[in-house]
Amino acid sequence: MHNSITNRLDGIYNINLKWGFQMKKIMFLLSFAFLIFVTLPVFSQVLPDGYYKIQAKHSGKYMDISGASTSDGAQIIQYEGNGAWNQVFHLQYDEQDGYYRIVNKSTEKCLDVRNASTANDTDIIQYTVKKSDTANQKFKIELVETGYYKITVKHSGKVLIVQYGSTSNGTHVHQYTYDSSKANHRWKFIPTTAPLDGTTSSGTTCATKYPIILVHGVALGDSTLGFNYFGRIPNYLRSRGAKVEGGEQDAWSTGAENALQLKNKIAAVRAKYNVTKVNIIAHSKGGIDTRYMFKLYPETISWVASFTCLASPMKGSVLADIILGVIPTWAQPFVGNIINVIGMVVQGDDSPDTIAAANQLKKQVMADFNTSVSSVDSLASGRSGVYTQSYAAKIKGIVLDLALQATGACMSLSQAGEGPNDGAVWVESAKYANYKGEQSGASWCGGVTHFGIVDRGILVFPGFTPGFDARAFHANIVADLKTRGY
Repeated sequence: MHNSITNRLDGIYNINLKWGFQMKKIMFLLSFAFLIFVTLPVFSQVLPDGYYKIQAKHSGKYMDISGASTSDGAQIIQYEGNGAWNQVFHLQYDEQDGYYRIVNKSTEKCLDVRNASTANDTDIIQYTVKKSDTANQKFKIELVETGYYKITVKHSGKVLIVQYGSTSNGTHVHQYTYDSSKANHRWKFIPTTAPLDGTTSSGTTCATKYPIILVHGVALGDSTLGFNYFGRIPNYLRSRGAKVEGGEQDAWSTGAENALQLKNKIAAVRAKYNVTKVNIIAHSKGGIDTRYMFKLYPETISWVASFTCLASPMKGSVLADIILGVIPTWAQPFVGNIINVIGMVVQGDDSPDTIAAANQLKKQVMADFNTSVSSVDSLASGRSGVYTQSYAAKIKGIVLDLALQATGACMSLSQAGEGPNDGAVWVESAKYANYKGEQSGASWCGGVTHFGIVDRGILVFPGFTPGFDARAFHANIVADLKTRGY
């Protein structure tokens, strides 16, 4: 009797054990599926951002601006190809809603539905790009047959057509209810080029006087396994007239080593473009590397027109203290050497020193550094004439980058009194010189991570930051530098 009960209990136990294992397996798979789901883009970008001529299928003529006007309200028409910039349009995709802006190359004004009407046969005009109530300036582009697309207005659901299906020059482009049988309802997008040096008479919004150098932070180089450190930002800025270069410093080296590499890069860029200065936009440790350059090579201060810091841990980061505190001192050289090899093989680093680089980000080390450069770091006081500004990022809920979600939580629980952070740097640490504020996205989203501010919502993958457009954020910074004469 006793053995029978024992056998039954063993059987129940084994069943429960197997069931528990299966449940854990199922939960793991469901969790993995959920992670994949939340990291996939909600919308699919049909055509890449870039310059296009837009050709009506029925007539073979191109979308154009009547009279090559630069005025708000000018009519969009069709016209035979003439090679003018007013027949070239820039597609600008918004990953937040899956719609495009269509901006004319010559005027930098956007296709628009007159008076935001929803009626058939309403004129399509050009108008200054709006920052709010933009639905009548947003268009969905959908493939409807090989090589041809319909262009649907967001606010009305109607498509762009050539009025009456006319083939005549000067015929108006209107919005109208889509008819799949009509060739004048379909358009071909023909990729074309546009000057990227800002030398055209119309200019471009990001065509600064001096080139832009994007200075990366720790762990990743300018390009790692084909992924750009700044995501889609470099090409986005180039498409708006900016001359953009990478910093090309090591991913895992110390501030002193990277300082020399940055100095050499700036010298090369000055020679390449025949300019006296550059604009630096630096992320994370890149901001510290730049300050090391100013300290060790003071002559480089006169080579810099502006210095913009993004989420740079100018007062250090408790995350560095936490990570180095977890790894035993005896194990640090071993761990560091493994990462050094990865830096050399994968990222092409010349002189990686992971542990030394990480130590430089500790709070007390940065406090000592800030004291040591107080007499040289004249950027903050403005004595050097370099326009200096900084921005922070902040997470405020659940973000798609679960790794930074975890590190941000560790920072918050560290009792260091650091307050809000971006998963790697606390907001207060990023405040430097002319502080321009924190980026946390729309009110409904989880905020902006340390990577998200440079268009990498998840590790190396661009995008994936709901409520925040990193490309537009950088374009606004560069456009402001242009306005300031830099």
